[in-house]
This record gives sequence, C-alpha cells and structure tokens, in this order.
Amino acid sequence: MSTNPYAAPRSEVRDHKPRRGNGIVAVVLGVVLDIGGSIIGGITIALLYGVVMARSGAEEPAVAEAITHGPPRWTPFWYLGYVEGFFFSLAGGYLCARFANHSELRLGAIAALASSTIGSLLAFGDLSVELLVSVPVSIAVTLAGARLGQLRNHRAVSRAP
Repeated sequence: MSTNPYAAPRSEVRDHKPRRGNGIVAVVLGVVLDIGGSIIGGITIALLYGVVMARSGAEEPAVAEAITHGPPRWTPFWYLGYVEGFFFSLAGGYLCARFANHSELRLGAIAALASSTIGSLLAFGDLSVELLVSVPVSIAVTLAGARLGQLRNHRAVSRAP
C-alpha cells in the first residue's frame, strides 16, 4: 500500500479472452437470417413487381399471377431477387461468424449447407439451371460472409487494449 494519497491506485492489467458464442446458435441465427430475409425480400419484390404491373395498366388476373409466382425470368426484378438472396446469404454467414467468434469458417460452411438445402427444398422441386447455378454461388457467398465475420473478429481481438 502506498502512503501517497495522491498516487494512482495500482491494479493488475490483463487482456480478456474474447467471448466464444455457441456454435449451434450461431448456425441457426445465420440460417434464419438467410432464409427468412430471402423469403421476406422475395415477397417484397413480388409485391413491388405487381404494383409496377398494375400501374402500367395490366389486368387484375395478370397482376395476381405476377404476385403469386413472382417476376418472369430474365427481367430486372428477377435479377433483383437473386441479388437480394445473395445479400441475405452474405449477411447470414457474417452473423454466424460474428456470433460464434470461433471456428468461423467451419460454422459458416455448416450454415451455408443448411441454408442451401432448405432453400432447395423450398423451391418445391423446381429443378432448373438457375437453381443448379445459384446453390454453389449461395454457398460461396455465405462463406464469404463468414470470412468477413472472421476478419472482423480477429481485428477486434488485435485492437483490444
């Protein structure tokens, strides 16, 4: 104990280990964000396409069909749907890696495979070239999100005081 009442108190300074999240919860959160976000985004795009059709003078049955089945292939709205889906895949991989804070790429790969499997099952057997191409791309995008999360986790550890 110091006898100087004006001296700064002494304390032991040590680095804290980063908190490790539950890997199963991280995968589930990533999959829910990927699938849930893609579904909500797809509904939004279909509704937006229906509004555009209605504003351009399309008949009510055609608008209802467009909202039910989404925009036709090779249209800007169709491409927007893929961009939106890949965005949520990236975000799902990132969330999985950030929440887990360990084994980011392994858990991101598990989330990517789970999301792709669920997404393929939700396609209701609509086996098409687009589905066969989008599944590996979605896996790669989810892994890219996991890698971004891993880089962010390691950057946060290196900046710790």
